[in-house]
Amino acid sequence: MRWAAPLVAALCLCWSIPPAAARTLVGNTGQPTATGSSPVFALQSMAMQFSTGVSGGPETLTAIQLEVKNWQSGVTPAVSLHASSGQSPGVRIVTLTNPAAGAGTKTFAAPTGSDIALQANTTYTVVIESGSFSFNGFTLLSTVSAAEDGGGSAGWLIGDSRLTNQGSGWTVSTSNLKLKMAVLGHTASNDATLGALTLVDGAGNAIDLQPGFAAGATSYTAAVDHSVSSATVTAIAADTAATVSIANDDDESTPGTAGLGLEVGANTVTVTVTAADGATTGRYTVTVTRAAAPPTPGPTPNAQTLVGNTGQATAMFSSPVFAVQSVATQFSTGNSAGRWTLTAIQLEVKTWQSGVTPSVSLHDASGQSPGPKIATLTNPARGTGSRVFTAPPGVKLQPDTTYTAVIESQGLSFSGFSLLNTESAGEDGGGAAGWRIADARLTNQGSGWTVSTA
Repeated sequence: MRWAAPLVAALCLCWSIPPAAARTLVGNTGQPTATGSSPVFALQSMAMQFSTGVSGGPETLTAIQLEVKNWQSGVTPAVSLHASSGQSPGVRIVTLTNPAAGAGTKTFAAPTGSDIALQANTTYTVVIESGSFSFNGFTLLSTVSAAEDGGGSAGWLIGDSRLTNQGSGWTVSTSNLKLKMAVLGHTASNDATLGALTLVDGAGNAIDLQPGFAAGATSYTAAVDHSVSSATVTAIAADTAATVSIANDDDESTPGTAGLGLEVGANTVTVTVTAADGATTGRYTVTVTRAAAPPTPGPTPNAQTLVGNTGQATAMFSSPVFAVQSVATQFSTGNSAGRWTLTAIQLEVKTWQSGVTPSVSLHDASGQSPGPKIATLTNPARGTGSRVFTAPPGVKLQPDTTYTAVIESQGLSFSGFSLLNTESAGEDGGGAAGWRIADARLTNQGSGWTVSTA
């Protein structure tokens, strides 16, 4: 904690110097100083109003300067900008950051990132308060001059009267004193471009934009597979004072970020950037095209189920297939199978996570283990339920032969790809005569194939 005090002091000193880009919009600090001072303490708050000009874009508030006569140690004034309600402060807009305590010209800075736009032809009120009970704890210099200093913005004026509040409401001072004050700011930027634009799918994977992002390019396209049903677009303005809105985004908690539900075909989202000047806008569009659902591979019209148990009762537990566990099941053909050509193997899938790519292959059988591979089947679209893995053309199934269907995955997730089981030893009706599904599941956890005890 010993480092806290020097650090805070350094920050406060920095705030006492306005940014180089700031200029005086209106002020009277160059006018003659009146005799005496205006005390601000717990029983008396002060305020001054100023009005902006009628033309040009809005200016961004940088700071309010006050001429301080006395600022005692331990006294913490509060300077804030308000809207005006007649000759009283209205709604508070922002509380300014105090400089280091001291006398002379003191600069109360607008907080970084506040980007307060001072609108044309508008009256604002600067309120100065203090919780100290010391009459001389914080006092300000005044002037009786009704003039503004030269070099300010055209049409900007300092109010002709100082306002005071001694606990019973704001009143106009009966004296002709005005607090010596200057309003500092800079012209609001008309930059309405984006500094970044990204698109990710529902799993957080980046989706490439075409062309690649550049601030000057305002139209983008992207293409996704049918399996991608949602995406998130994030747009960041090049100017931090600009605002970003995304069409049809109802979530105001994350401005510049919107979730998109993707329909099959073109989905267009519009991003609008409003510059700090409040008038200049930029419009960007992103069109995301989601592919149509691929046809589910399946048996040809003249194919039939040769043998299966998918109609049997489902067991409570599933069979996970991942990098450290492969599974297999065997089936045997009848004695007149020479005329059969394999079309597909159908599996009942419980889970199939995005990014997981299983492999289903047909092997000869070597006892209760897979033998040489005969063919690798083609995966269907990712999903759960009955999934049909299609055989390449010409895979003949010989009579009185046992084959092994092997299911593998390199995914590391235990539940990335899992299959439903049955405890039934029966086959579904309607299959080819003499065909059978083996009574045991085979597993391989890296040390060879074993017959499951479950």
